[in-house]
Amino acid sequence: MAAEHGDIQQVASGDLAVEFDAGGRLRSLRRVSTGYEFLEDIASVRSPWRLELRDRAGRSREITALDACDCRIEYTGAGLRLIWTGLQRAPEITVSATVTSQDDLLHWRLTVEGMTPDAALWRADFPLLSGMRPIASGDEERLLLPRAGGYVIRDSSAAIFANDVIGRRVSLAYPGGMTMQCIAYYRQRGDGLLAIIQDPHGYYKRLTVQGELEATGWTLAFEHFPEGMPQTAGRFAPPYPVALAAFTGDWMDAAERYRTWAITQPWCCRGPLYARDDLPRWLLEIGLWVWNRGCSDQVLPGALQLHERIDAPVALDWYWWHQTPYDTYFPDYLPPREGETSFRAAIDHLHAQGLRAIVYVNGRLWGTGAPSWEAKQAHQAACKQENGDIYREVYNVFNRAEMAPMCPTTALWQTTLSSLANELVNRYGLDGVYIDQIGISSPQLCFDPQHPHPLGGGNHWYQGYRQLIRRVRRAVQAHPDAMFPTEGSCEVYLDLFDAFLVLDNSFERMGFYDRIGLNWEPVPLFAAVYHDHALHFGSYASLAPPPYDELWPRPQSPIRSQRFDERDFVDAFYAELGRAFVAGAQPMVANVHPEQLEDPRLQPHWRFLRDLVRTRLLAAPFLVYGRWLRPPDLDVPEITVEFLVRGIYTPPDQEHVVRRHMPAVLASQWAAPDGRRGLALANISDHPHRITWRIDDAHAGWRIYRINGRGRTLVGRLGKASAIYEGTIPARAVELIEIGP
Repeated sequence: MAAEHGDIQQVASGDLAVEFDAGGRLRSLRRVSTGYEFLEDIASVRSPWRLELRDRAGRSREITALDACDCRIEYTGAGLRLIWTGLQRAPEITVSATVTSQDDLLHWRLTVEGMTPDAALWRADFPLLSGMRPIASGDEERLLLPRAGGYVIRDSSAAIFANDVIGRRVSLAYPGGMTMQCIAYYRQRGDGLLAIIQDPHGYYKRLTVQGELEATGWTLAFEHFPEGMPQTAGRFAPPYPVALAAFTGDWMDAAERYRTWAITQPWCCRGPLYARDDLPRWLLEIGLWVWNRGCSDQVLPGALQLHERIDAPVALDWYWWHQTPYDTYFPDYLPPREGETSFRAAIDHLHAQGLRAIVYVNGRLWGTGAPSWEAKQAHQAACKQENGDIYREVYNVFNRAEMAPMCPTTALWQTTLSSLANELVNRYGLDGVYIDQIGISSPQLCFDPQHPHPLGGGNHWYQGYRQLIRRVRRAVQAHPDAMFPTEGSCEVYLDLFDAFLVLDNSFERMGFYDRIGLNWEPVPLFAAVYHDHALHFGSYASLAPPPYDELWPRPQSPIRSQRFDERDFVDAFYAELGRAFVAGAQPMVANVHPEQLEDPRLQPHWRFLRDLVRTRLLAAPFLVYGRWLRPPDLDVPEITVEFLVRGIYTPPDQEHVVRRHMPAVLASQWAAPDGRRGLALANISDHPHRITWRIDDAHAGWRIYRINGRGRTLVGRLGKASAIYEGTIPARAVELIEIGP
């Protein structure tokens, strides 16, 4: 609904209203029902858009609505159209925008026309929401970001907007590091603003939040990039809207609103997991993943012994099997470092014992020092910067090996990965290939005119990977049960990969929070939106120190300090596995060897893992196929969990301990496809805790079952007058409370 109040033009939709002055400048963004104003000072002059332009010499300049000499505002059936002309530093350009009411959302769309070689478009930011005021103080101020599996940043003013260590800003690129197209800023259980970028086709974009140096507010920018950067002529209009809505609640309310749109998009076209027949049945039935590294004599003994111990299906995610040092000479993986005969015998032995095995390859990197780099002229297929040079990335801190991200649209890269898959599955008999980085790493804008895509922006990164994985699958079509997972959980690939490795459960251990701080709290956003449509697995939970690749340079000093012992940080083991359990993920443990499995001190922890695996398999209608629901608020204390920051690349003198406060009992609620409800509980503390679950009275009289490592047991019925479950969960235990008719 649009309305005019003097010189002020307003559009309202649902519970959100936006106002522009006669010059097309953003004056107000307000929640209608409560009157809450999201902008700091409504008297300030703000542009709702910003363009970065380039001239023939490549010099950049920014222009905004404040540069316009004229703005014409027209009423449409559902909102406003604003047209800015006479831009002082780019008079040829016309900018127009529509803000319309649709489905209780404000839809924002931008069009830029009249570009020239001296006013070429590099980037368009719209909507540009500057002067956002802090919505609350301290812990009540929350920001939901779709990074990896999902994060809520508490006291985001301090954690981001005043955090000079990270430049007072966070920028996420899609598809990749930005895994979903939403952001929410809210006061816990109070006013909130939700933004959804409704793009079903994987176009490259960025979402940036940045503190304002001379004010207490911050800026939220939605950044769009044209095909053929810089665009020197024609018209640019992102083929999707940015939709804004006001809401009350928390990140779970935002996730539910986003889910309504998200599960109707092409990436969910295969339907929910319970109705799909295109996934390997063995994958859905896996009880545990083991992440081990090295030759078979280092990898198999622990996996086989753990499989026997837990008596459930186990799959091995095998790293460092290849002839090259890790993070060095990709993709020159073959032959296996222990030799073809020994490697094939190891896979046959795993299969004979009932285990599955996949191996690591990287889906985007080629080592510039690899023999194949020159032999295959791989630089021709690498992503190119604007100056024609390749991008360079270094991960290995020991040999500083340089690797280049490859353009997924190129025939060479598609052929390289599909040929690898063919060899590994058809020749070596593996059950699949883990293809690293595709679902978590953001696109590198490619400016190689010889590649089959427009320069810079567009959705060719997404389309290129779709072509690539289709070729991979065609190469192994004789083995329809082969599985292909990737790292991360970017939504546009949900119908492309079979499973997604999500490691947020273990990011403390990896040092992720060292720069950004512990106000970043991982939340199961991915599970809340997509659990019933996508399978995810993973953690780096371990009771052993990380290994050192024998092919790396020979260390001159101890590679791990003697100050710490993983066995002294078992609370982290419970926390990481507990997080995965309540998020509905397939559990994973790393660096599993007989030495740890036989250690008397560690036996209670292995029993916990066994019970967790068995519980999850028995609770498959909920934790494999179920839909995530808001968990109840449990009256349990917080505990302090110590995580040892020690990864494969952590120098001994930088090993340290991170302490995070967590609920003693983690919880999630689920709806099975047949309507039953389940409450998943993970007590990560060393004390039992009393649990009260208040359930919708519509379920009064339903049967109550307790599912744990010992089985599924009927324990009673809910009362007919009120539906309340009360019980006690033992120390360091998991269980699922099921209710059904």
